[in-house]
Amino acid sequence: MKKMVITALAAALLVFACDNGGMDNQEPEKYNVIYFGHRKDDPDNGHTSGEVPIDPKEYKEGDTVNLLPPGTMEKEGYIFIGYEVYNSDPLLYGDIYANLSSDAALLMIPGYPIRISNKNVEVYTSWMEKHQ
Repeated sequence: MKKMVITALAAALLVFACDNGGMDNQEPEKYNVIYFGHRKDDPDNGHTSGEVPIDPKEYKEGDTVNLLPPGTMEKEGYIFIGYEVYNSDPLLYGDIYANLSSDAALLMIPGYPIRISNKNVEVYTSWMEKHQ
């Protein structure tokens, strides 16, 4: 009888340890920062040469990321002025974005820190026409 109680207790502890360990060892969901060479509302009018920056890293919710430089991206007749970020994207760095409508864009420069929320971040390139 004593051996059966010890065996049952050991089995119960093993089940508890396995169940509890599974919860604590879950990988956090990963998110990406995805760059586009065009404005969000004008996908057919983007960069004309070079490569769009690629951030190969994966981030978890709460991570802070600095926006990448434009790299080799260029648009004939235009200059790069920054990245457009919309309130619907998870860039909640402080209270700056709290009162924006979902279609309002903020212009951010490379190196600006953003905080990852619970989805991928889409960053759109903004260009300004060169004046002669």
